[in-house]
Amino acid sequence: MTKEDIIWRKETMITSKVKGNDVEFVKDKWFYKNTNVQVADFDGKKCFNCKRTVTPVEVTIIASKSHTGKEHKKVCPIDSCISSIVNALESGGVKMFGSCCGHGDIDGSILLADGRRLIIKNGNDKNNKRSNELL
Repeated sequence: MTKEDIIWRKETMITSKVKGNDVEFVKDKWFYKNTNVQVADFDGKKCFNCKRTVTPVEVTIIASKSHTGKEHKKVCPIDSCISSIVNALESGGVKMFGSCCGHGDIDGSILLADGRRLIIKNGNDKNNKRSNELL
């Protein structure tokens, strides 16, 4: 977001909500208020299982996975059905480098930077068998 955008935002503010998230209209585009990410960047991306669109979550990109070689924050599209877990881990300072809900095919997982994997069981025997085969 440029300096001109910030000045323009203070002068003209149109707000609304998209899927429960506060959004602002800035220069003919909608942006999520808490992340400044353009709404269109995440529209249409849906989980194959729950059919919900992804949720933008600000996460820490660890240095070893960063193109700059330095740790930094980035807003990433997270599967909505596990976004609250990813957000809670991020808020608690837990370093992660990947997540997937499993999309109804396998159990979900969140990959932690220290090498551990959190498995998100969905209770379906078929999925649990398949997930165990992948571990």
